[in-house]
Amino acid sequence: MERAVGGSLYVRDFALELFRQGHHPVVYCCRPGAISQQLTHAGIAVTSSIDRLGDPDIVHGNTPMETAAALLALPDTPGLFVCHGWDSPDAMPPVLPRILRYLAVSDISRDRLVHWDGIAPSRVMLHQNPVDLLRFPRREPPEVLRRALVFS
Repeated sequence: MERAVGGSLYVRDFALELFRQGHHPVVYCCRPGAISQQLTHAGIAVTSSIDRLGDPDIVHGNTPMETAAALLALPDTPGLFVCHGWDSPDAMPPVLPRILRYLAVSDISRDRLVHWDGIAPSRVMLHQNPVDLLRFPRREPPEVLRRALVFS
């Protein structure tokens, strides 16, 4: 989580929302950075040591190496894996029996999981990335569109 890129921002926003709802997430990352500091400042535990994960109810993984490492360190904990892309090395799902569900954030990432990685369609669920509506509230569209910002 060293750089503020898509996966790191997803983890930050997801952990903050879980925390806001009364859960106690623990974030595991190999390379803590600015986003880790934001989470720690908000009261969320961040560790780079797999031995300090505690006893979570589930491993929610976004990268193959860290997901596999956490599941191997926690032999009784089920997991899920979120695929955020098509051709990134971080999109490669670990194929482990304790990963109960693979979440795809788009039709393209779902196709990757099913057709490229061979994950059974019954284990893949489409779950598009959420938007924090407290941070980005809805507003009425302008009468004439002059500028646009595209998130990708």
